[in-house]
Amino acid sequence: MKSLKDITAKEIMNKDFVSASSEEKLSKIKSYMDKQRFIEIPLEEDGKFKGMISYQEINRNIEKDPTKIKAKTLAHQPPQITKNDNMIELAEVMRDSGKHTLVHLQGNRLIGIISKKDIVEPVKNSVKEFHNLRVKDLMDNDVIRIKEAEKFRKAEKFMEEKNKSRVPVVDNKDRIMGMITTMDLVRTMVPQQQMRYGDRKGHKESMSDIPAREIMSTNMTLIKDEKLSIAKAVKKMKQQKTSEVIVIDDKEKPIGLLTADDLIDYMATFKESEELMVNLVGVSQEGQKKMIYEKIEQALEGKISKILNRPRELKIHVKHFQKDGRRKKYSINLRLYSELGTTIIQKEGWELLDVMDTVINSLKDKLTTQKEKRRDRIREQWKRGKYNR
Repeated sequence: MKSLKDITAKEIMNKDFVSASSEEKLSKIKSYMDKQRFIEIPLEEDGKFKGMISYQEINRNIEKDPTKIKAKTLAHQPPQITKNDNMIELAEVMRDSGKHTLVHLQGNRLIGIISKKDIVEPVKNSVKEFHNLRVKDLMDNDVIRIKEAEKFRKAEKFMEEKNKSRVPVVDNKDRIMGMITTMDLVRTMVPQQQMRYGDRKGHKESMSDIPAREIMSTNMTLIKDEKLSIAKAVKKMKQQKTSEVIVIDDKEKPIGLLTADDLIDYMATFKESEELMVNLVGVSQEGQKKMIYEKIEQALEGKISKILNRPRELKIHVKHFQKDGRRKKYSINLRLYSELGTTIIQKEGWELLDVMDTVINSLKDKLTTQKEKRRDRIREQWKRGKYNR
């Protein structure tokens, strides 16, 4: 069984990629990307790599005349990797850069590209680091959802406040109906006068009037078994051509969400490090930062140290928004990567430090439950003779 360290960029990169001319007009490139539902596409000219162009960047500039703007004016340079970089290194670059595509160049010639799906795909063959993990070990079980009748603007604001790149759409009985991603929102934001350059349909005169049901995608990977292995889940994602698995219960209500980003984040935590990496985002006041770090340190040196042997990375994202016109309400999303998988806690409240205390207490409780369940699963596997150290 291969480890993430054993799989290199050379083995997973896509050399049969589609590119466009850097001299091509935006209108033509956008139309093609609409049909293929591409997020990014490489630009070349006379065999030389000129950069990548993203669908999001095109739409930011679509109010100008796209029949006159050349693609090269919006090109960006993606992260470069070598053919010998392993999966952990690739995942770290992908995560830290925030880009959708990595490129391998020889001089100024593009040899191959690696997308998020390319990085995730080897997991379907039972990679060592994922071998004993199930969907429930890495999924986000605090599923934020929106109703199918919700309007565009409300859905957009809701996703921004909750810091979500994708949310399930449900009916009035909370049954799964579809999925909305930030790219779906971007495609919907094309102005009425420019719609002839794309391939959109169902557009309303005002974007605010468009309900979620007209924006969402109905192509989903749905499973009911949260104990499904990560390898099998990735196989299903590939078969369905999606970037996420939605876990539903017997009443078709979404209860968990596992994305390609979750898998990439988990891979990146295997980078060798003697210390736990703590990434705190969204707090600008030094006093608040210091107090949060102190709370984290106390928790890690206290009860959590008795639960975990190898905590690898802790990510804390803080957002604040006006809820009553005067006071700020805080939302904290915490992700801890350890030998137990991914532990996710999300809480809201009016006082930042109080919310942090609630998050830490919830983390302790959840880790205890995860460890007990892991022990039960290992005992069961031993009984069946299937447990592999």
